[in-house]
Amino acid sequence: MILVLSILLFILSILFKKSKVLAGVILIYSWLLFGFNTMNGDYELYERMYIESTKVESLLSYEAGYKLLMFIGNSMGLSFQDFFKLIAAIILGLLGFVSFKYSKFPALFLSIFLIVYLPIEYVLLRNFLAFS
Repeated sequence: MILVLSILLFILSILFKKSKVLAGVILIYSWLLFGFNTMNGDYELYERMYIESTKVESLLSYEAGYKLLMFIGNSMGLSFQDFFKLIAAIILGLLGFVSFKYSKFPALFLSIFLIVYLPIEYVLLRNFLAFS
């Protein structure tokens, strides 16, 4: 079903490549796929890192920025899945902002992203956040 919806959105984006409404739908769909995903290979690792991020000394090692975000999320009482959804929303919000502002064809751009890059990037949450 996910594949069929993704292909349908891609076909619609070819027909309506300038549509910002369709681009918004693609962003929301991407967020649903990304933010609610629990089946990637690194999910358990990220969850374990998130749970352990309450230790202040863990902030002093590598990836201090991402660890600070996890520490803040933990301090706010967010579950890992809620933190993951929030980070996904921030990343895709940045992507949407850039595509709406600079792309002549935001729907086409975001549908290509959905099919080509999203399956790679949602597994690499830290890298995707850093690149964004």
